[in-house]
Amino acid sequence: MPTISKDHLSSSTDGAPIALPINTGTFQTLHTGPTSANDMDELWVWGCNATGVSEETVTLRLGGTGNSNKIKATIGPNQTVLLVPGIPIQGNGTPLVLDGASTTADKVNIFGYVNKIVG
Repeated sequence: MPTISKDHLSSSTDGAPIALPINTGTFQTLHTGPTSANDMDELWVWGCNATGVSEETVTLRLGGTGNSNKIKATIGPNQTVLLVPGIPIQGNGTPLVLDGASTTADKVNIFGYVNKIVG
């Protein structure tokens, strides 16, 4: 029988927010998924635009760099938006990686958690 546990994103220190870099081709790793085909991570991720000035466009990539791997969203000043609503990723020997970047460096903070389903 599978076990389910809640954990922070793998790149977060004790659940602290992760600041996104500017989108110039370098993305910040947010979470690295499982490697076992018996394991799954259900991702819940929010983005918070910590500026009171302008909108920020966030680009997240899941498992690759092509357009089919991207999640894009615009976050208004001082807003928090759900970016990844419980998307499950399964282990396959090579872990899927969720990474991200934003219009401006250090303006968008990423928060989230993972429901780990093992077995």
